[in-house]
Order: sequence, then C-alpha cells, then structure tokens
Amino acid sequence: PGFRYTPYWGPNSERVAFIDQAMQIQIANVETGEVTTVDEGQWMYHGSLSNFKASWSPNGRWLAYSRGLQNRHNAIFLYDTQTGERHQVTSNFYNDTRPVFGPDGTYLFLTTDRHHEPVYSGVDNTFVYPNMTKIAAVPLRDDVDSPLAPRNDEEMGDEENGEKSGSGEGDNGDDDNGDEPIDVDLDGFEQRMVVLPPEAGNYPRLAAASGMVIYHRAPRSGSGDEQAPIVAFNLEDREEQTILGDADAFRLSANGKKLLVANRGQYAIVDAAPKQKMDAPLKTSEITMQLDP
Repeated sequence: PGFRYTPYWGPNSERVAFIDQAMQIQIANVETGEVTTVDEGQWMYHGSLSNFKASWSPNGRWLAYSRGLQNRHNAIFLYDTQTGERHQVTSNFYNDTRPVFGPDGTYLFLTTDRHHEPVYSGVDNTFVYPNMTKIAAVPLRDDVDSPLAPRNDEEMGDEENGEKSGSGEGDNGDDDNGDEPIDVDLDGFEQRMVVLPPEAGNYPRLAAASGMVIYHRAPRSGSGDEQAPIVAFNLEDREEQTILGDADAFRLSANGKKLLVANRGQYAIVDAAPKQKMDAPLKTSEITMQLDP
C-alpha cells in the first residue's frame, strides 16, 4: 500500500523529474516538452522502480536523487540543471538513499545505513545486521553549522544573534536573474554529514518541512511491532514528535503545511504537526473521472 512511481515536480511546476521503465532518470520541461536524461539507475527491476526518490532544491537548480552502484549500494547524486553536470556526493561504502532538501536550502536530509549492531544467528555461523538505517543531515555549505552544533546558553542581543550563519535560514543572497541561488559546496560533502538522534531502524519515507524532518518509522526488524508511526524530529528542540500513530504512507504538501496520509485503505489530510488523527477520511468513493480511450 502507498504511493508508487512518483513524479517529482520542481518549484513552480515548470519541470518534472521521473524514472522510466528503462531505469533512465529524466527531467521534462513542461512548457517546451524537452526531456533531458540525467542518469541511469541500476538494479531497479520491476517493482523496485517504486523505490526511486528525488528532491528539488527550493530554487529548482539542483535535483537530488539516489541510485545503485556496482557494489549494490546506493549513493546520493546531485544534478545541476544550470551546468548539466552530475555529481556523486556520497561514496559507495555505505548505502545512502531518500535525499530531501530542506525548504530553506540549508540542509540535505537522507537515510543512511551506517549503524552496525550485529546479531549472531542461532542457525548458522554468521552475523546479521538488521536496523542499520539512520537519518542524517548534510549542511549544504561550509559556512552552515551542524544541526547538532553546541549552543551558547547565554542570552545574546538580536543583532549579535541574527548574524549566526547556521540559524536555520539559508544566506541565499540575490543573483542577476532574480532567483535565489542555493549554493552547494561539493568538496567535503559527505564529511559534513551529521547523523541525527532518532534510533536506527527502518525508514521507508522522508520529507522536510520548516524546522523539522519528517519520517515514516516502520517496525524495527525483530521487534514484533505492528504500528508504523509518522514522526518528526524538531531541529530547534532536538526532540521527536509523533504526528500520526500508525500509517501505511504519507506525502508532504508543497508548502510543508499538510500531509496526505494513507492507512488501511483510507486517506486523509492532516496538519504537519504533532498529535494528528485520521478522524476525517477523504470520501474516495465519490471521486469521478472522465476517460477518453
């Protein structure tokens, strides 16, 4: 259950990124109809195409996505629509997936399999490594603080406090065409990665809204849990907050204010805020469509 074969619309709906049945990652310009092949995936056979995830930077210059490598791990790639260049920004040593840009262009969030807590098998002489996935954040530039940087607990004046580069708002400036440039320091990208506090486990979906990263927490392998909550990690308080206690899938609205959630065959729209309930499901039985064969 959930949402499959997702098209990823860029800001202002001018471009859309998608993957086709040949595993080619492409961007289509809606106005001109021009289609640009960005990259080609590997190992996404049949239903695995639904695992393709991509995210646009707030100004639409960068497309972030993950794809498989020769060693069957996934890495994060950034495609620059201005130059047409593709950059692999994480190595093939770990399995890195589900990149999402924060709405202020300060961080890229992702899931990464780099938590090692081996369990020894009682059947054969081997270790298994369940629940490896952690949620991480990468400051996009060298002048952006870690989201977990130590804080000064002394009070500061507004002028002094307002000059802090890592306050959560990107220092985007202006360029000649009036767009807000989202600069990315490609050198040392993976070295700036910060693993966030949420426990390691299984995270099938990730999203980012103002001041928080939202994730779908599937049951930890071997736990016997049956519920899969939608949870947010608040970057200001550095605490977890449960949005919905159980769900099959979710999708964040473009403005980061609402969530479309699915659970047990029902859908609802809830606030992207703690303590939500699916007490007003959408009346999908009343949906009609016109089909011209």
